[in-house]
Amino acid sequence: MSVLKRLWNGGLDSAGADPRKLAERRIISVGSFALIPSALILIVSNIFILGGNYTRVIVISMVMVVAILGLYLQAYRGWQRFAAISFISALWAAPVALMFDEGFSSSNWAWLLPVILLANFILSRRAAIVFTVLSVLVLIAFAVLTLQGQLGQPIDTNEHAITVAISGSIIFTLACMLGYYYRTSQMKSEEVLLDNMRTLQEEVEIRREAEEKALTAERAKTTFLTTVSHELRTPLNGVIGASQLLAGRKLGEEEGELVDIINSSAENTAGDY
Repeated sequence: MSVLKRLWNGGLDSAGADPRKLAERRIISVGSFALIPSALILIVSNIFILGGNYTRVIVISMVMVVAILGLYLQAYRGWQRFAAISFISALWAAPVALMFDEGFSSSNWAWLLPVILLANFILSRRAAIVFTVLSVLVLIAFAVLTLQGQLGQPIDTNEHAITVAISGSIIFTLACMLGYYYRTSQMKSEEVLLDNMRTLQEEVEIRREAEEKALTAERAKTTFLTTVSHELRTPLNGVIGASQLLAGRKLGEEEGELVDIINSSAENTAGDY
């Protein structure tokens, strides 16, 4: 198994793995593989376009390292749950940390949206609710601090426009990729379910036909034996009656033995039917 394939499947064999577990690990892989180039784009744009905001560069780089580490731990150590929690937590902590420095003067708060979506896909619905509540509380707290003048920086219109354009484009792209992958996985699961249902129906039909054939054969056998029994009993009764009449006459010793043999053989044969 190649390195990329192992990372993509989360260390599982796609041929024999549980489809549900494979899908859970692939969602983390999709998020990580999408995050790495996105993080590189943000790092480059912050260094060369937005005038070297190294706080953002450091925070984004740390998230990218966590994503790469999560891929490794999932694929080579089997720590799927740990990788998922660390990945989601890093994604949530990064915009919150930047908001401590910049407040609402940038679009950092918008990065909380894909975090909530990923928490729903990767962890659980309960985890998504928890991250949603935390995000709402953080936004309220930062809004209060901003209104009190304790957070926020003067907004450079040009820089803010570029930041919103880049961040918004990446967020929309990530949301589209996650939705596309989720829907594709759902459609594949539905196809597998339909195939299994068709296979089960075919097996039921084959078994029903086999049971009908067995019942038909059993009825034919019973009919045959009944017919044969009837056809044999009539002449056998005649043989038994004739042998009994002969036995009542004076016969020689040898003839008597022959009549007894005929009579007993006919009675035994008639008894079998």
